[in-house]
Amino acid sequence: MASMNLMPGIHNVKIHTDNSENNYEVSLCKKKDNELHVSFSLTGLNKLKEPINKKLTPFYLYVLLSYHDGGKDINIISSADVYCDEQMLRQHNIHFKTTIDIPVDFVFDDEDFIWNYYCLDIVYSPISAEDGSDLYRLLRSDKLFSTKLSICRVADESDE
Repeated sequence: MASMNLMPGIHNVKIHTDNSENNYEVSLCKKKDNELHVSFSLTGLNKLKEPINKKLTPFYLYVLLSYHDGGKDINIISSADVYCDEQMLRQHNIHFKTTIDIPVDFVFDDEDFIWNYYCLDIVYSPISAEDGSDLYRLLRSDKLFSTKLSICRVADESDE
């Protein structure tokens, strides 16, 4: 049985924070809320047509920031989403920029990149996520992009 894939391609993903020493680091401050800047491009949008009726297929795109705690728990810290409608899908490529908030309560000292780490996922969904349980379901669904975030340093007040 054949299956089709109506997900777009993704490229040029860039992730950084304002207080980074360069535009490719993730540095978090323990004294105030942080912002994670995410930008990326989707490609092949105008080709995402149902094979029978040749209609473009709108979808939702979610950017999820989570913290994985010792292999036991996954906590979604923050998310952003966009509905990619037919007008957007008429373009071949489209560039997205979003900001994910990281409240100071979610800057963890035990981040070690192996057992305890931050993860950023960009997820495709044909349906809208209505609540938190839907967001957790998305973590186990069709991802366009997924990466662990290496926290280069945790800035404190003396660094500012």
